[in-house]
Amino acid sequence: MNEILNDSTINTSENKSVFYRLYDILQQYDMSFTNMLNLDRYNDACEIVLTRSVPIWRRFARDTTNENEQKKYLCRALNILEHLTEILAQRWYLIRTVTPHNDLISIQLPIQRQFVHVQLEIITILLDLLKIYANEMFKDRLRRKHTHATYLAVQDFVGKDGQKIEHNGEDSDIINWDE
Repeated sequence: MNEILNDSTINTSENKSVFYRLYDILQQYDMSFTNMLNLDRYNDACEIVLTRSVPIWRRFARDTTNENEQKKYLCRALNILEHLTEILAQRWYLIRTVTPHNDLISIQLPIQRQFVHVQLEIITILLDLLKIYANEMFKDRLRRKHTHATYLAVQDFVGKDGQKIEHNGEDSDIINWDE
């Protein structure tokens, strides 16, 4: 599996057998993660997510050219990391309630290092998402630049009128009054 992740010539979006193989591995990692949590092996569970699962999701996002697919894969990795952050926060709270504050100041626990590693992974994924959104905004600006102003005005007007929200089980039109 490491050969596949490290080999930049293999494109998982084009090679479906590799994609499905990695997806099966992801499902096994998810089961291992759940089992490790049930056995109170939080460090091992964290290691599985950080070194195994998240890199595969990021590889899926890197290999696809469809921006919606990229966002889907990156958001999946982000959701996994958010879940891991919640688990680590609960563990840190338990450690802080049991250990005196003076003892915690002088040492650095593995959970603190894991928190930092998770935060770095989250930042990396958010930067990747920001690149995608910046690219989308750039394409939209180019499209708007080459489109007639009357057409854009009609499109903006119709787009705002066509929005619906659900209100108490009913659909109602949104009225946006610009100040």
